[in-house]
Amino acid sequence: MKVGDKNKLKVIKARAEQGRITYQLDIKYVEKLMAYYNYNEEPSPPQKPYQAPPPQKPYQAPPPQKPYQAPPPQKPYQAPPPNTSNSCSSCGAQIIDNNQFCIECGAQNTSVQPPPQYPRQGGKPSAAWWLLPIFFSLVGGIISWIAINDRDPRMAKNTLILGIVLTVLPGAVIMVIALGIASIPYGFDMMR
Repeated sequence: MKVGDKNKLKVIKARAEQGRITYQLDIKYVEKLMAYYNYNEEPSPPQKPYQAPPPQKPYQAPPPQKPYQAPPPQKPYQAPPPNTSNSCSSCGAQIIDNNQFCIECGAQNTSVQPPPQYPRQGGKPSAAWWLLPIFFSLVGGIISWIAINDRDPRMAKNTLILGIVLTVLPGAVIMVIALGIASIPYGFDMMR
C-alpha cells in the first residue's frame, strides 16, 4: 500500500465536502491509512448546554374584511346599427375594400366569404394515409384508397399504386435472387 496517495485523498475529500456518497473502498483506504499512522482521534470539545428557544408571540387574528359590495349595474344592451354592405355587423364601423375582418373590433365580415379550399366535405386528407401502404403493402393501399377516394382521388390512386408496388417488388427481388442462387452449381459444371 502506498502511504498517502495525495490525489486519491483529494478526490475522497472533495466527495465528502460535496456531500456525495463515499465508497466502501475509499473508507477502507482511509482506515488503513489511519492505522498506518496510528491516528488517534482527539476528544471533541465540550458541547454547550441546551438553551430553550425564545417564547413565541401570541396569535393575532387577521383584520376583518370589508363587507361584500355588489358591482355597479351594467348598461342595457344596445343592438348594433343595421348592417349595410360596407359596415361591420358587430360594431357598425365602415369596412374598407371588402375586408374579411373589421378593423375596429376584429369580427368577421359575413358579407364577404372566402372560397372554400376543398369543396368536398372533410377537407384535404392527412399525409399519414401514406403510412398504410408502406406498412401493410396491398391491404394498406386498398384501405387508404377506400378511405380517401371521395376527398382526394389522386392521392387515393397513388396510395393504391404504392401498395401494389410494395407487394410485387419484394417478390420479384426474391425471385431474381433465388434463380441466381439456383444457377450457381450449373455454372461450375460448364467450366470443366
